[in-house]
Amino acid sequence: MSNPNRSAITTVKVRPMAYLALAASIVGVVTLASALSAFFCLQFLSQVLDVVAAAPALGSELNAILAGMYKNLFIILAAIVVIVSLLVAVVLYFQLSRIVGAEFALNRHVREKLLQGDLSPVTLRKGDFFHELAANLNRFVAKTKGGGGSAS
Repeated sequence: MSNPNRSAITTVKVRPMAYLALAASIVGVVTLASALSAFFCLQFLSQVLDVVAAAPALGSELNAILAGMYKNLFIILAAIVVIVSLLVAVVLYFQLSRIVGAEFALNRHVREKLLQGDLSPVTLRKGDFFHELAANLNRFVAKTKGGGGSAS
């Protein structure tokens, strides 16, 4: 009866690629939204440039000023897109490492200790998620130890 439980537990796998795909999707959406915002700002300024160019009475000096503004705005918006994308990527990396690390530690503990009969408690890093799950697993193991029903 313990063999089906053990085989069910050992089929649990760490899925870091799923978390990385989710992170890449979020970074992609944020980058796309930032790039689209920058594109529309530049389109608006481009239309202003066209209006100024079509009105020769405004002079070439104003046209040169607006062309410089266009160039500066392009550089600023490109930098914002890159910075926002990098910030989102860094935040996602640290948040996902808290999930993936905890999942890895829990699975490794079940695979390498509990299935071998070692009923020592599982420990997670301080900032990891799933501390409540680890505490519940530790309570279960302690109850199993105390009841004399430890698996070997």
